[in-house]
Amino acid sequence: MKYLLDTSVVIALTRGVGHVKNFVEENMSFGFYISSITIGELYYGIYKSTNRNKGIFDVQVFVQTQEVIIVDYDISMAETYGILMSRLTGAGLTSPPVDTMLAVTADSLDVPIVTLDKKHFPRLVDFGIQVKVLG
Repeated sequence: MKYLLDTSVVIALTRGVGHVKNFVEENMSFGFYISSITIGELYYGIYKSTNRNKGIFDVQVFVQTQEVIIVDYDISMAETYGILMSRLTGAGLTSPPVDTMLAVTADSLDVPIVTLDKKHFPRLVDFGIQVKVLG
């Protein structure tokens, strides 16, 4: 099964977090999706840091891995995002916009989003989003 990796998972992977590294290694043969939004979040973090060269190198190596497929955020996903955010707020819930954009990206691919975020993503399951929390 393929998965869309949340930014938190990619960061943990580049830091060598054991259980994340194991999950990725166990599923590498299936391949992974990464959103262009995640790449933007990664570059934001890199350009805030003092170790930019290593961060840029890590991201470039990871996204050039044969098993990683970059998915661009498109107009259809944007519409689904608007619908989901409206449903969430109608239910009295909130979700960070970027997390919700990543969730609808996974939904458009019909794959689970894999995350370390135990707070925001699990509430999206009730709205039809497939979520796998590593923990």
